[in-house]
Amino acid sequence: MTVEKSKSQNHLIIGLPGTGKTTFLAALWHVVSSNEVEGALRLVRLEGNRKHLNAIRKAWLEFREVGRTNRSSEEIVAMRLRFPNGPEAAQIIFPDMSGESFRRQWVKRKWSKDYSELVQEATGIVLFAHPRKVVPPQRLDPSIEEAVEILANDDVVDDVSDNQQDTRISEWDPKNAPTQVQLVELLQFIDKQRRDSNAIPVAVIISAWDLAVHDYESPDQWLLQRLPLLDQYLTTNAHRYPSRVYGVSAQGAPLDGDLTILQAHENQSERILIQGAGCISHDITCPVRWIVERYKD
Repeated sequence: MTVEKSKSQNHLIIGLPGTGKTTFLAALWHVVSSNEVEGALRLVRLEGNRKHLNAIRKAWLEFREVGRTNRSSEEIVAMRLRFPNGPEAAQIIFPDMSGESFRRQWVKRKWSKDYSELVQEATGIVLFAHPRKVVPPQRLDPSIEEAVEILANDDVVDDVSDNQQDTRISEWDPKNAPTQVQLVELLQFIDKQRRDSNAIPVAVIISAWDLAVHDYESPDQWLLQRLPLLDQYLTTNAHRYPSRVYGVSAQGAPLDGDLTILQAHENQSERILIQGAGCISHDITCPVRWIVERYKD
């Protein structure tokens, strides 16, 4: 694949399992190739195989679960995009990686050689979180008190077998660490490994925004309240990771509910919900456009 360096941007798509990365990519592919949304980025051409993108777009159009990317079917997608009625924006390269690959980074502290190269070439990051996939932090003091109580009662429960006692306090599994801790660590891994000192714009995507929009004034408020450590990290490291937060519902509504409202749209792009600074209604390319423009700055 030949890419003009001056017009190429590499956007990492980061997120834990089930956070909407592939669904976002399916809706993005539909919007840039259909020209249904006025003001959205438009496709100049796609580099490489369309099979993966067309398959996930087809599922999206048919109101089916797009499905998760597994490690054996990870793809790198390259779209050359342009501004509407304007110049070519850039070639955007998106690695559609599985959430398990990112969880493995946290648990095993390892990543592939290919991903390491993508990190070195990254000019932007699209970071995903899902309202129903947040593992909250747990306070230490109740856990400590519980452990002390169990240990204090050891002499009272001598008749309990060793195996039964062992199961009373389960071993900590890093997979169960708070979501915000894992996401901050993924960003720290990138920061530590990169040789380039340039700032990397981060577009934070709160997916399934239709589930949260009525409870929060803005995506920024959601991030502050639900993932305060991530919010603090991005604020403190704004010189390295300038960021903007978006609420996005690529589906428009849960697929296990009443689909008649979604099916009533003449243009399926209209079912996309997006909220964030500078957003155009239904324009899921807004986060990508912000990264392109911010990186030029």
